[in-house]
Amino acid sequence: MSRKNIITNFVESCNKHPDNTSISVQKRSYTYDSLHRLSASLANVLDKNSKSSEPFLTAILASRSITAYSGIIATLMRGYGYIPLNYQYPPERIAFILKETECRTMIVDAESSKLIPEILNLVDNEMTLLIPDIENIDELTLRFPEHTILCSKDIEDTKYYEIKIPDEDSIAYIIYTSGTTGTPKGVMVAQRNVIHFIDYMVKKFEVSSKDRISQTFNLTFDASVFDIFVAWKAGAGIFCPTQNELLNPSGFIKKNELTIWHSVPSIPIFMKKLGVLKKNSFPTLRYSMFGGEPLPIEVVS
Repeated sequence: MSRKNIITNFVESCNKHPDNTSISVQKRSYTYDSLHRLSASLANVLDKNSKSSEPFLTAILASRSITAYSGIIATLMRGYGYIPLNYQYPPERIAFILKETECRTMIVDAESSKLIPEILNLVDNEMTLLIPDIENIDELTLRFPEHTILCSKDIEDTKYYEIKIPDEDSIAYIIYTSGTTGTPKGVMVAQRNVIHFIDYMVKKFEVSSKDRISQTFNLTFDASVFDIFVAWKAGAGIFCPTQNELLNPSGFIKKNELTIWHSVPSIPIFMKKLGVLKKNSFPTLRYSMFGGEPLPIEVVS
């Protein structure tokens, strides 16, 4: 593992801090060891069912769920780049992205699985779908026999996976623009770009295995890359609030003793209106970071 990339960062943290919290999502916490095991299991089942001619890309159709995060790790373990997809996208847009990227593999969480029939009716290529949260897919397999559809019963628990380390110029992820000014455009980000960004951010903010970082951004917004990969390089924990907790996250920040908060400015603006942004309200926070919108001076003063 001499060559560095974003997945070797995660694996090194697993080796150094196996019992640290790697992520807390959907009211459940996962250690580095347990997340590594889950991701390795997903990578293995995809290897067994992949098509040899497919491009090195895997789509992640999921909300902020454990399937989303383990799916990203599994994809990177395989040497593939990931394409985050929002389950709130129209099926036509998802199918367009799959066609344009020629992506034939997709990991889907339970919440997003309801979109599968509409998506498969719109794509031309044979797809391999992995839905780890669902046990029974008989209806889907009968309806779409030309596609490979896998579920929880196809996954074997394992900790071992031989990581494939791609070239630094290979794609780490592709994020699509909103399309508000025309056709959505895919932005390809190389491994080397992400590596340099992560290394710089970890050093600049002195992120360590003791840090506890929020993850508020949708995976289709590349601000999520900071939260996820900076934390996993340092052996820190990621903490994902629910949609309800995002409306007023003061209790979430205190309960989880967050040290780094990262969100759009509209969240602290709303918190200020509620009167919860008071001096020394969040004693564990080292940094508060905001982006994506204008930040009013009165919020930070």
